[in-house]
Amino acid sequence: MYKFVFINFRHKNIKIEVMKTIKALLTIVVIATMATACNKPGKGAIADSDGANGGDISNYEIYEEFKTASANYLCEGDTTFGKDVKVYTTASISVQWPRRFGDADVKALQDTIIAHTFATPKASIDSCIVDFISKPVGYGESVLRRVDQTPVASDDVRVLSTNISVKSVGFCEKYVVFKVEHDQYTGGAHPNYFASYVNYDLKNKRVLTYANIFRPGSDDALLPILQDALLQNYYAESMDEVAQKSGIFVSDLFVSHEVYLTGEEIVFFYNPYDIGPWAIGTVEIPVPVSALADCLSDYGKALYDFE
Repeated sequence: MYKFVFINFRHKNIKIEVMKTIKALLTIVVIATMATACNKPGKGAIADSDGANGGDISNYEIYEEFKTASANYLCEGDTTFGKDVKVYTTASISVQWPRRFGDADVKALQDTIIAHTFATPKASIDSCIVDFISKPVGYGESVLRRVDQTPVASDDVRVLSTNISVKSVGFCEKYVVFKVEHDQYTGGAHPNYFASYVNYDLKNKRVLTYANIFRPGSDDALLPILQDALLQNYYAESMDEVAQKSGIFVSDLFVSHEVYLTGEEIVFFYNPYDIGPWAIGTVEIPVPVSALADCLSDYGKALYDFE
C-alpha cells in the first residue's frame, strides 16, 4: 500500500519538492529481499500469502521523503573562458531521505548521510539543500542571476553543472545501504564524478564502516583476496590478463575502505582514477563474505552470523 503526498517548500526563490512515501506493508518483494540479502542459505523460507508452509510474514514499515531541487544561473562578469563567452551554471539535487525503518532510530543514519553529502552541513536536510542550490559552480567568482533555463553549450556559451543524488540501494531487516553520488562539470574535458556509501545497522543504531566491519590491520590479508576476486570476475589466469580485459591498473590495486554490503557479499568500491583511467569509470569488486571471514571483526562476524 502506497500513499503519496506532494509538498512544496520555498526558500529564497528556491523550491524543494518533496514526495512523501509511506510503505505500510512490504510483502512479497521485501520478504524476498530480506530472505536473500541478510540470511544465510537455508534460512528465512518465504511463506505463501495465507501463511502456508510454516513460514512467517514480516511486515516492515518504511517512511521516506524524496526531496528534489534545482536552479539555473547566468554567471554575470565571469571571464574564465574569455570575455565574449557567456557562462551559465546549474545545480540539481535529489535525496531519498529516510524517516523511518521499522522501529529503528535513524538519527545517526540521517546525520551520516548529511556529512557524506554536503561540504558544509547545516542543521536540517532542507537547509543543506537550499545552501547547495544557492552555491553552484561559479559561486563567489561572479554575480549569479537566476534564469528559467540555460542555452545549449557552444563556442560562445559554457554551461557548468553540479549534481547530487542520494538514494537507498539495498536493505534488509539488519541494515540499509545508501549511495551518495556527486558529479560536477567545470568546463574541462569531462565531468568529475565520485560516490560514497553509507551502511547502517538498524538494530544497533550504528554506521557500518570498513573500520568496524574488519579487524585492524586487515589490508595485507585482504589484498590477495581482492586479486583472486578479480581473476574470477574476469575469467583471467593472471593479473596481467585482468588489466588487458578491464583497463584496471593492477599494480595500483589497493584495499579500498569504501565498501557496501549486499547479501552474502561485501563490495569494495573504487572511484574514477583510483585504480584506472577515467574511461573505465568506477570499479566494484564483490567478494563473498565466506572468503572474508578471517578478516572480519567480532562485530562483522556477528553481523553475518558467523560463530
